[in-house]
Amino acid sequence: MARLEIEIQVPISPTPSLRRQFVDKGLSSHDNGTDIPRGTNVIRLELIKILARGEPPILGHKMIERAETANALNGQDLGELILANQNQIEEHWQQFTIVLPGTIWKQNSSSPSSYRYRFVPCLHFENGRWIMTLSWLDGHWGSLHRLVRIR
Repeated sequence: MARLEIEIQVPISPTPSLRRQFVDKGLSSHDNGTDIPRGTNVIRLELIKILARGEPPILGHKMIERAETANALNGQDLGELILANQNQIEEHWQQFTIVLPGTIWKQNSSSPSSYRYRFVPCLHFENGRWIMTLSWLDGHWGSLHRLVRIR
């Protein structure tokens, strides 16, 4: 049976951030997520389903509510830590998109409709490796999306 938990190493010093590439694209971020525990060298993570069995996809605001309820409102910093330790991620996780709604990126715009352009970091397994992309928060989140919780 495939485990839905992994243990990863926590570096003493922070790893270089991917944030610069998103800022360079005209985006700004806001973090509401859980902080990565410091003072320990290993953390345990588990995948959390967003939907109940047979439930249709939900919109982003509902997904964030569920992340808060499940204590899985983690953001980009945790995603970058997972990327730095991707050799420790079990193969079973590759079928899912890991959503990190604790960081919300917003398009810098003076347009009143700019609220429509909100994104969250996601981890995808692609071409033999994990990558981080931004996905539209207000889209639909389905059965292949997972939150990640620190145990």
